[in-house]
Parts: sequence; structure tokens; C-alpha cells
Amino acid sequence: MREKPGILGFGSDPERDRREATMNIRLKGWLIAGLLLGPMVSALAEEITLTTYYPSPRGVYQELRVTERMAIGQNAPPQARLHLVQPNAEAAFRVDVGTVTNALVVDAQGEVGIGTGSPGTKLDVQGNVAVFDATAPNHAVALGQFTSSLASPGYQELPGGLIIQWGSVTGVAFNQTDITVNFPTPFPNAAFAAFGQLSYASPADGSIGIVLKSLGTSTAVFFGDHSVATASGTLYWIAIGD
Repeated sequence: MREKPGILGFGSDPERDRREATMNIRLKGWLIAGLLLGPMVSALAEEITLTTYYPSPRGVYQELRVTERMAIGQNAPPQARLHLVQPNAEAAFRVDVGTVTNALVVDAQGEVGIGTGSPGTKLDVQGNVAVFDATAPNHAVALGQFTSSLASPGYQELPGGLIIQWGSVTGVAFNQTDITVNFPTPFPNAAFAAFGQLSYASPADGSIGIVLKSLGTSTAVFFGDHSVATASGTLYWIAIGD
């Protein structure tokens, strides 16, 4: 028999037994806490690999990588890297960028909208469009790349670099006088040809003629002459260059 103050035991050590019981309780407590809190801690840094898509898991993922192909809206194998099948009336694809909504939309009819959520044609762009590096006749061109001024005088730039310009000079006296025409925009490279046509309001016996005297990239000079008593009117001209 062992005896301590306030403790009486036969064939055992009560103090040691109490310490062992207390330790066992503490170990069980830590084990239970670990079982409860362990999955929560590991879930914070867990990286999940999805090996099958059915039954598809639900959740919000910070990052999802697909190394081959993905199908959305069908169970059949995808026929592209990203294969979207839209069975109902909602948009099949939509991209919002920052505060800009409907930056890119593909609706249920397969129509593409840029800057609009309701495209009315196969490609509906709300905003400016620019396509650069149109260096060959079969290349796409930018809208407005070929500038123009549809007035008089005016000009029109064409694919390939050709420029057509036109205009008129009023109150011209065709009495062996130079008539200088200033082009609305200079030809960047060369002027190929210029033509003039006279408009005379009071025809009479005799003749009126005009010839091209000189031609440059910024101006053309015509020369008029006549055999009638009085000759004045309007010179209409056209020039071609690049």
C-alpha cells in the first residue's frame, strides 16, 4: 500500500493515475480540435484538380485551367478549344471590362456585338473601328482610311493611292489669260493629268478654247483664248494623281 497525504491506494499510485488521465483528456481534446479545424485550414490553400465533369462540382474558383478542350452547354465532346452551345434565348457569351458592360457579346442568334448587348446584325459595333496595315488590295481597310472632301473643290482618295480632285473657277475671261487652279490637297507624289471644260453662257459665232499650260502637285495652269467679241464664264476642271 502506498500512502500520501489525503491519498490512499492499494497496488497503485493515485497521483500518477490522475496525471495520466488528465493527459489523455488533453490529447483527446487536441485530436478533436485538429479533426475539426484541420480541413478548414487546409482548404484555404488547397489546389483542386477536376478529373471528371459529371457530376459537375459547384463552387467559385479563383483559377481554373484547362489544358485541352472545354465544352459548355453540352455533354458531347467539344469540337474546339472552347465550345459553347446555347440552347435558350440568353446570350451565349459576354465580356464586361471594368465599368464597361457588353464589351463583347455573342447572342442566342449568333450575332456579335461590340459595345452593345443587343446586336442587330451579324457584327454590330457601337463605336469607332480601325484596321491598320492595309497594304494590298485584298487587305481589310480602316473605315475612313481613304479620306475625301465631297464638295467643290473636293477630292477622293482611292485604294492603291490614286487621288481624284475636282473644282471650278468662275468669272474667267478667256482672252489669252492664264487660269491657275489650286488643288484642295497636294498630290503626295505626282500629278498625272488635268482636264478643263469651259462653260459659256452666251454662245456666239466664233470659237473658245482652253489648253493645259503646266501641271504640278499643287496647281494646274490652263490657258484660254477665243475668237468671239466677249468670252467669259466658268472653268470646270478635274485632276488625277497619287
